[in-house]
Amino acid sequence: MSILKCEKCEKELATLFCLRCKRAICQHCYDQSLAVCNDCVNFKKAREWDRRQLVRTLAENVRFASDKLEKDACQGCEILRYQLLFSLKVLKNLGIELEQEDLSGLKQPINQLREAIIPLIIEVIAQKDLDADPAAWRRI
Repeated sequence: MSILKCEKCEKELATLFCLRCKRAICQHCYDQSLAVCNDCVNFKKAREWDRRQLVRTLAENVRFASDKLEKDACQGCEILRYQLLFSLKVLKNLGIELEQEDLSGLKQPINQLREAIIPLIIEVIAQKDLDADPAAWRRI
């Protein structure tokens, strides 16, 4: 039987395995609550921070679009329509990521953004009068 040293600190005996990176880890280098090594905890926190920043940016985009849609000059704007549709796609991907990782703290902000963005997209599409131009449906 071989004795493994911790693959992180290389000092202690490894008695556990990190569920994320699959390294053999000692108890001092392991986070019991998350079942991952300390390196992976830091990665997870950084990733969650990145996702929170992304949600904040999307919220800013939705507020910007909402303000612009109130102005007659911006109604029917292709860039605004693209921005809203792209933001919805990013929200969808974040929702999928939420299910795969434990980012439960983002569930409510993502759902609120989704509820805010869908009426704006409907408004932009309705302003485009797509029913009158069937070829426009192919551009969406």
